[in-house]
Amino acid sequence: MMALRADEVIRAWFEQLWNEKREETIARLLAPHAQVHGLPTLDHQPIRGPEEFKRFYRAFRDTFPDVRVTVERTVAEGNMVAA
Repeated sequence: MMALRADEVIRAWFEQLWNEKREETIARLLAPHAQVHGLPTLDHQPIRGPEEFKRFYRAFRDTFPDVRVTVERTVAEGNMVAA
């Protein structure tokens, strides 16, 4: 299987997880030791790993079930990308 570029990963993340509601995307695309910053958490701390992110995702999805994300542009440098 060919590796995805960073911009392809971020586009797949938003389309599959947020728009198609495919929770398995978290386990497939989020690294086991990932830290996710900038999300509205109660303790203002980064979310660590897929299991913590799943809890955040479920709560957010249940609160905003009709949320849709459109990625208009990406900027990538190496394995880092902003969308």
